[in-house]
Amino acid sequence: MFGYYIEVSKPNLKLIPEGRYERRQTLSNAERFITPELKEKERVILEAEEKRVGLEFQIFGDVRLKIKEQSERLQKLARLISSLDVLQSFASVSDQNGYVRPQFSNERALEIKNSRHPVIERVMRRGTFVANDIKMDETCDLLMITGPNMGGKVRICAKLH
Repeated sequence: MFGYYIEVSKPNLKLIPEGRYERRQTLSNAERFITPELKEKERVILEAEEKRVGLEFQIFGDVRLKIKEQSERLQKLARLISSLDVLQSFASVSDQNGYVRPQFSNERALEIKNSRHPVIERVMRRGTFVANDIKMDETCDLLMITGPNMGGKVRICAKLH
């Protein structure tokens, strides 16, 4: 049985006044009754529930429309936040690992001191990574890189690429 009802156990059935209560369901140990007032309260509650659902749907639609109207601004904001997130991550990693910001000039030269590869340095045993320097200018515009296999030649080339 759905809805609101009053359940009365079999021993207490004799206490129910005649005429006002309408029997709705009989169970093995009890009977269920409704009254006109209970029916009215149920109707009011069901109407309120329908109103609530309608209002929720209307408010949801209004919010969606407002978001849609601002979608370009929200997407721009999301891009700015993602850029800030990347920059903050760079700053955090730089601070943790002692990285520095490069200095640029108009000279035709490249000078890298204590260069490190962040991934390779992380996977090597602590203290075994060897940083290296690279210097190229008008007097040196070609580097010959030699060394044993797995000696870091490709890593140096990747830095210059």
